[in-house]
Amino acid sequence: MKLAGDVEMEHNGGILDEEIDEGYILACCSRPKGEIEIEA
Repeated sequence: MKLAGDVEMEHNGGILDEEIDEGYILACCSRPKGEIEIEA
């Protein structure tokens, strides 16, 4: 889960828009736009 920062996802790979709004990202499809903080 992304805790802080912005990423650009090329596609959502099946996760729901609501999950993206909650901070979930797909690391395999995402590119950070700067510094980010994630929960591992």
